[in-house]
Amino acid sequence: MNAARIISFAFAGISALPVEVQVQFAPGLPAFIIVGMADKAVGESRERVRAALTALGLSLPARRLVVNLSPADLAKARGDEPNIAPAAMALAEAAAERLRLSNRAFLRSLRVARSIADLAASTMVERAHVAEALSFRRRHGSG
Repeated sequence: MNAARIISFAFAGISALPVEVQVQFAPGLPAFIIVGMADKAVGESRERVRAALTALGLSLPARRLVVNLSPADLAKARGDEPNIAPAAMALAEAAAERLRLSNRAFLRSLRVARSIADLAASTMVERAHVAEALSFRRRHGSG
């Protein structure tokens, strides 16, 4: 069993925490498995990998491919985009345009929405969280 190993990073606030990524072909039925407490976004990367290979005219070998993310107790998420529902982002963008928010004010509103989602024990910022953050902003007249 040959394994490839790289070091990547998971973000916790503004800190980057090292994550070891091991990829290997293992005995067993053909499958593409990601282990190590990966969140939904990381798990969905299987489909992105398949789509990218298909676009290149390639495919995964008919073998068992295992991707291990370590340490297992660290929650991994894609660092290139926030966990925000498309409807929530659409509401935030529309409000930013209507209220003529600066980039800084827009990001501040998203951070408040993230805090509201955290208080609701939600891993995803939903439309209701953004609406609440924006209503708080208007009530208190912050610009």
